[in-house]
Amino acid sequence: MTHSTQKRKKFLINPEFQIPFILMTIGASLSAIVLFYGVTVYFFWKIKNLGVEAGLPSSHVFFRFIHEQNILMDKFFILGSVLVFIFLFSFGLLLSNRVAGPVERTKNYILKTLNPEIDSDDSNLEFRKKDYFQDLAQAVDELVKEYQKQKKSK
Repeated sequence: MTHSTQKRKKFLINPEFQIPFILMTIGASLSAIVLFYGVTVYFFWKIKNLGVEAGLPSSHVFFRFIHEQNILMDKFFILGSVLVFIFLFSFGLLLSNRVAGPVERTKNYILKTLNPEIDSDDSNLEFRKKDYFQDLAQAVDELVKEYQKQKKSK
């Protein structure tokens, strides 16, 4: 049940669902980023304390090395965080689109069926190939056909 001629033009099909979903995805990714950055800060703090406890002077090469590694790690962390954020945002948008699309199509299909003023072309409900809930279209089609049969028999 696909609709091969249909192209993705609209990313926000159902903003009431998609925006909160995407915000939750962003929140989860930011939470993970903050957590991992906190672990990194703790790790470098712990290593610096080992040098202090060992009685190394603050000008010792050990502290310079740790400082340089900390700066390098921060750069990699920022780059990785940006990439993860972009990936998770895109994933949230794509996933919400594949859920919202079938729900929106189903809603419009049912409203079109129930509204006698709209000319119904008796076509089946179809979702995009990669949308979720493909089996929902068939179930709704069967329900609509049964509804139309009962409506004609009255």
